[in-house]
Amino acid sequence: MSTCLIIVASLLIAQGYTHQFIQIVKSRSTGAINLKMSQYILLMDISTIAFALTMPLTKGWPLMVLAFTSAITKLVMMYLFYWVKQFSDTNQQPS
Repeated sequence: MSTCLIIVASLLIAQGYTHQFIQIVKSRSTGAINLKMSQYILLMDISTIAFALTMPLTKGWPLMVLAFTSAITKLVMMYLFYWVKQFSDTNQQPS
């Protein structure tokens, strides 16, 4: 039962962040999303992956799925911060 809950949580995280990524790309703005918070959460995900690696794979794989899902979405989010900055820098140059 707990494995199912973790897998569902992973799917919901992926779905929610995918929607957020689409909104960032459409608006070309990160809005109120905080880069520092994304970095802190990525560090937490890395520590969770390290913790899951101390368990046997048969027991720790659901936790690894959750942590990898969150870490990948945070990496994409941090890239979008870079992408938005590059986009705004090129559009604000005088012609």
